[in-house]
Amino acid sequence: MATNYESQLAELRAKRDSLKDELDSIERTSTGAVARAERLSSGVAKIAKQIDDLRESERKKMMDAFERGELRVEHGSDIGPELHTPGADPWATERMQIKDRARYALEAVARDAVLPGTDGAVERITRSFDGVDGAVDVDVLARWTAVASDPAYLSAFSKLCRDPANGHREFSAPELSAFQRSRSLTRTMSLTDSAGGFMVPMQLDPSIIDTADHSFNQVRQIARTVIATGDIWHGVSSAGVSASWDLELQEVSDDSPSLSQPTIPVYKQQAWVPISIEALMDATNVAEEVQKLLQVARDSLESVTFVTGTGSNQPTGVISALAGVTASNVAVTTADTFSITDVYALDESLPARYRQNSTWLAHRKVYNRTRRFDVSGGSALWAQLAADVPATLLGRPTAEAEAMDSTPSGTNKHFLVVGDFSNYVVADRIGTVVELVPTVFGASNRPIGARGFYMFARTGADSVNDGAFRTLNGT
Repeated sequence: MATNYESQLAELRAKRDSLKDELDSIERTSTGAVARAERLSSGVAKIAKQIDDLRESERKKMMDAFERGELRVEHGSDIGPELHTPGADPWATERMQIKDRARYALEAVARDAVLPGTDGAVERITRSFDGVDGAVDVDVLARWTAVASDPAYLSAFSKLCRDPANGHREFSAPELSAFQRSRSLTRTMSLTDSAGGFMVPMQLDPSIIDTADHSFNQVRQIARTVIATGDIWHGVSSAGVSASWDLELQEVSDDSPSLSQPTIPVYKQQAWVPISIEALMDATNVAEEVQKLLQVARDSLESVTFVTGTGSNQPTGVISALAGVTASNVAVTTADTFSITDVYALDESLPARYRQNSTWLAHRKVYNRTRRFDVSGGSALWAQLAADVPATLLGRPTAEAEAMDSTPSGTNKHFLVVGDFSNYVVADRIGTVVELVPTVFGASNRPIGARGFYMFARTGADSVNDGAFRTLNGT
């Protein structure tokens, strides 16, 4: 049963989220809209202050109880001492408080965010805390959140980026403590070997932060992204429950759904990102610049793999997952030819339950050919694929993937996909790691005036429900 504190906290969070959603929906195109946005921003700040006050009040209550002997201190946690109730299960209490501390850290990250996509990252991690996105080790995730989101760790990481050899000498006491906690957690999570790299702060982790407009990896943007804490992500899927019409007082049939547990293994990806010493010196925030470089490095790899990945030592791409599924493949009307009839046929073949949340995926050349079908300004395809606005096709959004086939000609050319991409799951193993190389050498083994960032992370991807997609085959 939720305590009064938890109920009040949940109520304040709900109010804050409601105001933020309303604020995000406002188009600031008029004086009135701007004024309204300012009022909503003020309301969000006010509720954030109320949340902080509530937490401080609860902390004082716990300290008072500790002084009265009603609570005791247990040591050994890697994020600091925890308070426990005598006679209770100490591990259960510790887990609750670590999770609560992690939620508090997430709220601080969302409030102080400077990078795009942070709200989405916070929401994704929060959903994982609640077990919404599959089986995860919540204890590990909570500890990682508390450590990786610590502002002191972010500032320590930034100092190391500027000077890998001596940056640690400038650590303040909070930065040193945060860095030591991260190293301990990194070893516990087996993210790196004894030589070790540095866990990327959550605010900068390219596997956690969706950079939206900065990213050209649109499959990741439309896919369902979850967090894995081990080598394999485990999910739960079902074809659903079948209802029936029955007579009065007739015993209802057993309509229990058949459950399956799709699994997605995670694989290591790595990248080498050199950056000149001048860029490091001149950048206002080195850590953010490094994050952008890492994002581009990952995007360039994932944008191909999430389409055509083989599933062998790499994630399974959406086309690879569907290529051998007869029910998900629709052949063009005329071999090696793409016509407007094929667009409608593909749309009509997708089951209605998936059509509402469907998205189209294709190479830009395919979209341009589709534009040429509609010469009357919308009569053929309901709405044109405009080049300068978010495009829709038959009322559904579109996404681009340059790794898709751009022509129907040839054998097994899968050049257009439509489906509910929440059924294509990208599983990111938490904790991207960066090793800093203080001096980069050229071909003649002389320094080139750059430092290097060796990044490695682990990601898996696959379709967990092939029936949610349809792909157009050129043959």
